[in-house]
Amino acid sequence: MSDTAARIREAMMSLLERHSMDDITVRMICGEAGISRQTFYNYYYSAEDVLDEAWRIGFFRAVEGRDTWRDWTEGFRRTLELLSGRRRAVLHVYRSSRRTELMRIIRKHAKPLVKRGSRTASP
Repeated sequence: MSDTAARIREAMMSLLERHSMDDITVRMICGEAGISRQTFYNYYYSAEDVLDEAWRIGFFRAVEGRDTWRDWTEGFRRTLELLSGRRRAVLHVYRSSRRTELMRIIRKHAKPLVKRGSRTASP
C-alpha cells in the first residue's frame, strides 16, 4: 500500500491510544493523518476497514519468517507481543461496541497459526 494508506493506519492506531473506537470518526482520522475525507475514501470504506487493515498488517509482521520457527508457539508469542504492544488500542476497541469486531479480527488472523500448529505439533 501507499504512504498515504500507511499514514491513515498510523493515525487510526494513534487515535485508538487515546479514544474508544466508538468515538473515532473518519473526520478525526483525516485530521490526525493530515488528509481530506476524499483521500480517506480513496483508500478505505470506513474506520473499521482501517482497523482491520492495520491489524492484518500487524499480524502479518508478527508472524513473518514463520518457516524458521522451532514450533508454532513462536507465532502465538509474537502475536501476544503485538497485542500487548498496542495494549491501550486493544482495550479501547475491546471496551467499545466493536468488541466483536476485535475478536473477529484476532480469530481471523490467528487462524493460520492454529492450522500450521496442528500440522506441525508433536503427538
